[in-house]
Amino acid sequence: HRDAGSPWSDERFLSWAAKIGPETELAIARVLDSRKIVEQAFVPCRNILGLSKRYAPQLLEAACAQVNALCAVASYTGAAAAEGPAQIVDRAAHAGRLRGADAYRRKGGGDAD
Repeated sequence: HRDAGSPWSDERFLSWAAKIGPETELAIARVLDSRKIVEQAFVPCRNILGLSKRYAPQLLEAACAQVNALCAVASYTGAAAAEGPAQIVDRAAHAGRLRGADAYRRKGGGDAD
């Protein structure tokens, strides 16, 4: 990214996070440290910090405080779970893309059960 003239750097993300608050800065530092190649953390950092444009920065700071209290690494999808426990949603089942056992039953009799 640096060689390609990218405007993104870990310093830029940390500076952006520090403007929001110390909890956000710590959370972003953890995201950056969680990747073997720091540039792989740039998109997650941008997504997390972008929440401060859509929502009040104080909400992002509070969510980061919760993540930091758990000693966890923040994520864009995990940030939405600050309001309550995360629910796992099986989107494929609701989209009608799953087949039942009937779809795999042999045609023409001769069940091998």
